[in-house]
Amino acid sequence: MPTENRIDRRIVIERPPAVEQQDDRQIIFRDEWGQIVQTFDPRALDMPNDVSRVFVEAFRVHDAGSSATTRRGRWRVLRRFGRFLRTEGVACARDVNAGTIRLWRGDLDEKFPSIRMRTDRRGFQVVPALIDAGKRYSQV
Repeated sequence: MPTENRIDRRIVIERPPAVEQQDDRQIIFRDEWGQIVQTFDPRALDMPNDVSRVFVEAFRVHDAGSSATTRRGRWRVLRRFGRFLRTEGVACARDVNAGTIRLWRGDLDEKFPSIRMRTDRRGFQVVPALIDAGKRYSQV
């Protein structure tokens, strides 16, 4: 005897996106099962809003597949770059240019003159890479 109400036996697993940004206050990274793995607060960058917005979006998209350690390290670099921008008096994105990046690299050489830290300085190359990524993501 045929029934009118058939049972839908398909298995559907709804997964939240791997990365989401809630209320422009936190960047949330999730694992494959939808559990929160890491959160970052964009206000901790202490950059001008337009600069922060570009870096946050680039970080969010660029590091979605990165390990937790890599994301934590890159976030630390962005916070240090934010402090640098504040000390240099950068007020908007228009003030960030190649000269600012040269000053940033020179500042790193002054603060970390040892060979070990100079080698670690390569990790700080993430800032120019994220600037380029931010340009691409902001044009989309």
